[in-house]
This record gives sequence, C-alpha cells and structure tokens, in this order.
Amino acid sequence: MTNRSTFAAAFVLVSAVAPFSAASAQSPAEPQRPMSQTLDGNYQGTLVCEQMPYAAGPLRAPLDINISGNSVKFARPVFNLDGSRVMGSEIGGGALESDGKLHLVSSWVTNGATAQANYDGVLTAKGGTLTGTQSWVLGGEPHARQCFAAVVKARIEPPTR
Repeated sequence: MTNRSTFAAAFVLVSAVAPFSAASAQSPAEPQRPMSQTLDGNYQGTLVCEQMPYAAGPLRAPLDINISGNSVKFARPVFNLDGSRVMGSEIGGGALESDGKLHLVSSWVTNGATAQANYDGVLTAKGGTLTGTQSWVLGGEPHARQCFAAVVKARIEPPTR
C-alpha cells in the first residue's frame, strides 16, 4: 500500500556519555545507566486500529518511532477511507520514563476531519507494544477507535557501495 521509505525520517542522535566515578571505573561490573539511554534509536512496526465508520476495513499502517534520551517522536501515514491513498501523516511525540513506559500524543487534520490520539506502552531494547485511542470529528459527528501497535528495534545496516 505504501513505501516505508516515503515516511522514513532522518534523525540525528546525540548521546550523552555519563561520567564514570573512580569507584565505578575500578569495578568490573558495567555501570548502571538509565533505561532510556539503552533504548535510544529507531523502532519500526505496525499500528492496527479498529474499523472506522465508512472505511473498507481496519487500519494497518507502518509505524516509525525514534527515541533520543527521554524524548519520543513517531510518524505513520494517514490513508483515505478505502486505504488506497496516503492523505497525510500522523506525527506526534511524547516522553519515555526511566522504566521504559512511554506516553505519546498527536493531532492532525485530513479530509475535513480533525483527529487526536493518545498511545501508552512499554519499550525494551528489543521492541515493545502500545495501546491507545484515536478520536476525531467527521461531518460534525464524534468518533473513536482503539489501536494497538507492536514495534521492534530497527536494524541499522551500513550503506552499500
């Protein structure tokens, strides 16, 4: 339905290296880092949402998430009602807690509908899941649907020559 590279965004990640104390430098154990530092990077997966009124079926859309420290950004395409054409993007953000919990919010306007979404979930270094609700007003009528997502840490491959 859509080419993932159309929605890929280039993110510059700046990692802060925590200074090591003399005690931790002498210890053979790895120093403890906040979980958010170990989660830095890109995650890719699929967002699946219940069928909305007038749509041909449930939504299945690629989902890209970027973590940098405790900041989270995400994006996914917004399709027309029959899923045949990309009409825009849902782009949002949120925060990552030190235990891997995240909360994301977004709002967008497309095809005469205004929409907003809230998603909550948990990430690990390998991936995670989110659940949330999208609500919108279309033709003066309010609507809402439940959504679920699963993501995995994106593999970064060296460029080929």
